[in-house]
Amino acid sequence: MDNSGVFEALPGTIDVMRRDAHVLSTLPEGCAVASRAELLGTGVSKRVFSDGRLVRIARGLYCLPDIAADSRALVRAFAERCPEDAVIGGWSAAAVHGIRDAGPTMLSIDPQPVVAYFPRHEHKRPPGFAVMRIDLDPADIEIIDGVSVTGLTRTAYDMVRFTRPLPQAVAILDCFRWSGNPHTVDLDELANLCAAHPRHKGNPMVRLALPLSSSRSRSIAESRVRVRWITEVGVSPHLMLTNANLIADGACYELDLVDLSAGLVIEYDGPHHAGSEQRSIDAAKNAAVADAGLAMLRLNAPELRLGRAGFARLADERRTRAKAAGAHIRAATLVARNELAELPLTYY
Repeated sequence: MDNSGVFEALPGTIDVMRRDAHVLSTLPEGCAVASRAELLGTGVSKRVFSDGRLVRIARGLYCLPDIAADSRALVRAFAERCPEDAVIGGWSAAAVHGIRDAGPTMLSIDPQPVVAYFPRHEHKRPPGFAVMRIDLDPADIEIIDGVSVTGLTRTAYDMVRFTRPLPQAVAILDCFRWSGNPHTVDLDELANLCAAHPRHKGNPMVRLALPLSSSRSRSIAESRVRVRWITEVGVSPHLMLTNANLIADGACYELDLVDLSAGLVIEYDGPHHAGSEQRSIDAAKNAAVADAGLAMLRLNAPELRLGRAGFARLADERRTRAKAAGAHIRAATLVARNELAELPLTYY
């Protein structure tokens, strides 16, 4: 049945929305992921780019929400826009491997380009893609659902070495090391890959990130706080607990970070902490920390954006205050009693 012209006689905004819905539900093959110009060419209005019916998956590149939520379908759609011998990498490959926080905003609040490795004779870059002119070894490539993607170790290696600054690079490595992933990257394999390509750009960043990474960090922001605390405040990594558990009055409280040298608990409050349920949880945790004789510091996004000097001043002030109250002595006592320790993580 030819539906062309069905909506041409329908005036008004509602009719435009109906036409948009019809066009989006009947997008031609090859438009699962499409540029703005390609989608406008199908007849949709500009409204669909801002009303939630399309997801911006990269700069100038959009897809339907159900495609964005299915990493394998998304990567298949990306592959359709590339030469046959291309390899998909970056956040797209990380998502296929099931890596925590993998997605277009893994590196920035703005969607990042889709990373693809093209043969050297291919010069045309699709919209929304970043093309890597790097020769991959066969061992660096996996075939998943008929699509060539970089393997887990190679994906982590390239993402870490091209990420700046160091706290963000470590945060990306933490995503790959997260113990809740289907598969976690092996640090020895990553170090071996670095050694096998000694002249590759970004190797120093990988070497710096390896000893600072953790398999216990639950979020990118939390990882950034930990690394800044170590590199800018000067606290030794072995004096930092990540997602440690405080046992108090028969209850168990998970603490984002604990600076044992000061007895200071550090919590990062993301947007979800604004909810009433989370505020109640935070209040109970604050009370338990205070009753245990420890100090509490809650950080949010503006404080995490502070420059090196400002962040160090904030940390030094709170650490000095905590030590003056004897919190570091109390922390040592709790650790000795095993009432403050890194216990096996609970997965939500």
